[in-house]
Amino acid sequence: MQSTWTSTLAALALSAASTLANAQHPPITVTEASVETSANMVHVPPTLAGTIQVLGCPLCRLQSLQLDADSKFFRNFKEITLEQFSTEALNGAGKPLTIHYRLSDSIVTRVELAVLQP
Repeated sequence: MQSTWTSTLAALALSAASTLANAQHPPITVTEASVETSANMVHVPPTLAGTIQVLGCPLCRLQSLQLDADSKFFRNFKEITLEQFSTEALNGAGKPLTIHYRLSDSIVTRVELAVLQP
């Protein structure tokens, strides 16, 4: 009987400690989303004032995401200009491409193109 009482008390103490530990962490807020697709499923505008149009898959809904002056473009983790990115995307049909954007206003923060080196 004493063993059951001690075990129950220990379990309650651990449960309370766990609840208090979790209560001290602020809630997680998701601020960005991403679309993973391929380069041939994206229309890149000529200027940063434009809108990227993207299909996540052949049957997915078309998404329009706004670029701004802070939007960044990367090829194999190296930052490049929008003009260079447009050329790479046109020549990179089928290459993996990820677009990251803010959920609050659908502004693109960065676009990443993966191109395998021969």
